[in-house]
Amino acid sequence: MGDAGGSRQALSEEEIQTIPQFGEDVFRAVTRLPGITGNGYSARFTIRGGEQEEVLVRLDGVELFEPFHLKDINGAALSIVDVNLIEGVDLLTGGFPAEYGDRLSGVFDVRSRRPQPGHRRASVGLSMMNARALVEGADESRSWLVSARRGYLKIVLALMGEDEDIDPVYSDLFAKYTQTLSSKHEMQLSLLRSTDEFDLLEDDADECRQDMAIPMRGCR
Repeated sequence: MGDAGGSRQALSEEEIQTIPQFGEDVFRAVTRLPGITGNGYSARFTIRGGEQEEVLVRLDGVELFEPFHLKDINGAALSIVDVNLIEGVDLLTGGFPAEYGDRLSGVFDVRSRRPQPGHRRASVGLSMMNARALVEGADESRSWLVSARRGYLKIVLALMGEDEDIDPVYSDLFAKYTQTLSSKHEMQLSLLRSTDEFDLLEDDADECRQDMAIPMRGCR
C-alpha cells in the first residue's frame, strides 16, 4: 500500500488482487486502509466517521452515482465495477483540490486498466457469486478492454439467512476504447452498464428490475 502524501492513499492492481475480500470487490478491499470503515455485508464504506453519501466515487475521472448492485439487499451487496478491470485506486481523505467538488469525507478514484501494445488476452471465470469474462488488447495506436459479469446470489443469501423467496440476479458491462491521435492527444470512449433483477419466488409475484446505463466519454 502506497501513500502519495498526507491524505492520499493508493492501492495498486497487485495489492487489490492479494487483499482478501468478500465477492472480489474493490469497495470492500479499501476498508483495510486506515480510517475506512466497512458496513457489514454492504459494499458501502465510510471515511473517518462521515456519511456514505459524503464519499465521491469516480471511474477514469467520471463520477459514479450509487455505483452498487442490489441496493435493497443489505444496503448494496457489491459494486458495479469488476475488480479484474482495475489498474489501481487512489483514496483521498482530506485536503483534496477543487476538481473533486464539495464532498466532505473523501474521494475514491478508480482507474481502469490500459493494455500495453502487443498485449492481447481473453479470460473467463466462475465463482459462487458470478460468471465473468474479460477481453483486452492493444497495438501501437489503440487499446481496448471489455469486461462483463452476471451474478447469482441465491446461494450467498441462503448462507446469510436472508429471505429465500427472492432470487436476485445482477449483471454489468464495461467497455473502453482508447485511440492515440498525436503525441499529445488521445481519444477515449467508455461505457458502463448495470442491471439488477429481483425474482420473487411465488406464483403471483412480479419481477422487479433496475437498469442503469452510464455512458463515459473523454478526450484529452
